[in-house]
Amino acid sequence: MRLTHCEIGRIDLVEKNLLEVNIEAGTKVDVINLIKFKNLVNELSKTEKLYGIFNCGAYSVITKEARELCENENMDHLFSAKAIVVHDLGQMIVAKHTFRMAKTNVPTRIFVEKNQAHSWLEAQRIKVADFQIISK
Repeated sequence: MRLTHCEIGRIDLVEKNLLEVNIEAGTKVDVINLIKFKNLVNELSKTEKLYGIFNCGAYSVITKEARELCENENMDHLFSAKAIVVHDLGQMIVAKHTFRMAKTNVPTRIFVEKNQAHSWLEAQRIKVADFQIISK
């Protein structure tokens, strides 16, 4: 397991391809934080695509500029699937809007519980593994 602390929270490489991002409660995420995050993910995903769980801490918010960067900055080449965990209605609305605006080819779902997100990501990993076996 590889653990990295940053200004907005903690980034863990839990397994060889499972990335868990825990944003601290009440944190304001801005463009600088997103650029640092992207650089860390680029470093961690050198060998293979990652499966990501993004756990937004309660009452954490993302600035308008950071949302626009998320819409324009495509990170599909780094992830096989993404699960977003939100804790309040405001976060749910912002997450849904951001994903509608930023078209992605990567399976992405929003959850209210972290264990549901883990289960869904595990199912995505099994699907990809099964597909790779069939393709060979």
